[in-house]
Amino acid sequence: MRITVTVQFHNELEFLHGWFCSAYSYADEIICGSHSPTDGSLEFVKTLQSISKVPIHIVEFPEETVYEHGFSYIKNALIEKATGDWIVCLDADEEMNIEKELFASYIRNAKGLSTQTMHIAETQPHWSLNDRKVVRQEANWEVQRHWRIFKNGCGIKWTGLIHESLRVNEGMHVSLVSKPSDIKMYHFGALANPSKRTFKDGLYAELLLRAEENVSLRMGTDKWWFDNFIPENRAKLENDRSEYRNAKNIK
Repeated sequence: MRITVTVQFHNELEFLHGWFCSAYSYADEIICGSHSPTDGSLEFVKTLQSISKVPIHIVEFPEETVYEHGFSYIKNALIEKATGDWIVCLDADEEMNIEKELFASYIRNAKGLSTQTMHIAETQPHWSLNDRKVVRQEANWEVQRHWRIFKNGCGIKWTGLIHESLRVNEGMHVSLVSKPSDIKMYHFGALANPSKRTFKDGLYAELLLRAEENVSLRMGTDKWWFDNFIPENRAKLENDRSEYRNAKNIK
């Protein structure tokens, strides 16, 4: 059984060292989608590529790719290149530890697995991405279920511009063909450098509001975002979208 791990990144150099250290523990192949970073992320991954015992493949996407097509587009492009029997699809600020023997017992008679997703409830000033062990021990974790693990070659794809979901042949949600697992996925996004949030927040706002304006683009994005999150945060979203468009000279 071979496992392919995929990751897409823009300016996420701060996360990538920890991400790779975690992925190396179980990956047989790593496929990276580089979305025009300017902080050295691509150069860092290319350096790892030259010395890694685990094959690392890099796919570079034009800067406007996510703006034009959404995040699912890149994720699907990466999984199409996967040669593993199973795929673990993560963002740069998500880390997962998998013991292969335990993993093999979970996947029997399943096309996907759900994970226990660990979100940081409140950050602390002394925490650092350079010492994730301390964060894992001290954090008050909010636990959710997410789907990031699925069998290759059975029609499972990502849908949605943002806050994507996995669906089988773009129809039923992957949860209907999946089993729960105790595998933990740690989400460290709360520890991101605030100065790097402007681009991401603006892009998220652009895609969310675009999906609100065009119902046909909502596939894969939970209706909670449109019923609750957008109405409650409209002023900030519109401001973030405006700043993003001005920075990118988008009319």
